Amino acid sequence: MHPTTEASPSALHADGTANAVTIRFWGTRGSIPSPGPQPTRYGGNTTSFEVRHGEQRLIFDAGSGLRALGLDLVENGGEFHHIFLTHFHWDHIQGFPFFAPLYNPDIDLKIVGPRQNSIDVRSLFAGQMGPIYFPVPFSVVAATMSFEHLNEGSLDVAGATLHTMRMKHPSYVIGYRIEVGGKVICFIPDNELEGDMYDVDEDAAGILVEIAGRAFTGPDGNEQTYITPEELHFLSIKRGTLDEAERKEIESHVMHSFDFPVNIPWTEELCRIAEIVRGHHEKLNGKGYPDGVTREELSIETRIMSVCDIFDALTASDRPYKKSMPVEKALQILQWEAEEGALEPDIVELFTSSEVYRKVMDRDWREF
Repeated sequence: MHPTTEASPSALHADGTANAVTIRFWGTRGSIPSPGPQPTRYGGNTTSFEVRHGEQRLIFDAGSGLRALGLDLVENGGEFHHIFLTHFHWDHIQGFPFFAPLYNPDIDLKIVGPRQNSIDVRSLFAGQMGPIYFPVPFSVVAATMSFEHLNEGSLDVAGATLHTMRMKHPSYVIGYRIEVGGKVICFIPDNELEGDMYDVDEDAAGILVEIAGRAFTGPDGNEQTYITPEELHFLSIKRGTLDEAERKEIESHVMHSFDFPVNIPWTEELCRIAEIVRGHHEKLNGKGYPDGVTREELSIETRIMSVCDIFDALTASDRPYKKSMPVEKALQILQWEAEEGALEPDIVELFTSSEVYRKVMDRDWREF
């Protein structure tokens, strides 16, 4: 999907022309934009959402998708005077400096979002254009800008009524219920069913099931559910992003590692290698895998290997799925794990103070 040239497959249209209501997702990703062929179904930009009612164009969130939306506004016009924010995490505001209408002196634009404790919306939104973060200062913005706080409450604007409610997500985050053209649209991009910041709503899972049971008629005339069974399954994961089957598949590598050496006819001094390998993901507190054993059942060699394996996984530079972590950060994580009772504190202390890891990190393995 190229958001600047074709409508989103998730667009929702009301009947008629003058009162038509169209929603469009200019960005759907979280954290960072995702280039490449994999995200083509929903696009690779971070969050930006538009509700269009006649000539009125209501904009929600300012992720990297806002750039394409701005170019469309320049080319195709429409009435727009507001950007409504759910919160100020980077993936929801990073497109703001690249929003073309900002640099048009004929534009009046109001940014509406929730106050974060004592920090006002202008400071939060414009701060990213400070010289430390961005080469173009906020003073270059030519549009007439204003800022308004909206934490929880209602607002009538451009023929629409907006109701807000606080969501379960770090910082002060709101979701929007948009009533326009006889339609009701909810924009809630970030919300957790479970978390440390707020009490868990026991009805949250039931609400998801209820939403999954509802359907709408898409632009192609076909009826489809708001949430597919697969999406419901993964949205219902309370912690992390992996379901039980995926987690088990990842953890199965331990047994693959064990199955190979256990069949090797080792000499007597090496005969426990398979046992040591099998336990390298075990934790002293019994929260590891594959066997969930505790310290008393783990050999000193296995406890040493557990520390080394975690450090290697964090700092390795040859993993295609992640960047290597700085040594200082990796050592801090080992310390935290020891404090939580997962790793042997004495081994972590010896590993850190002796800098034994340098013997591996400083070696050029291409020589072998």
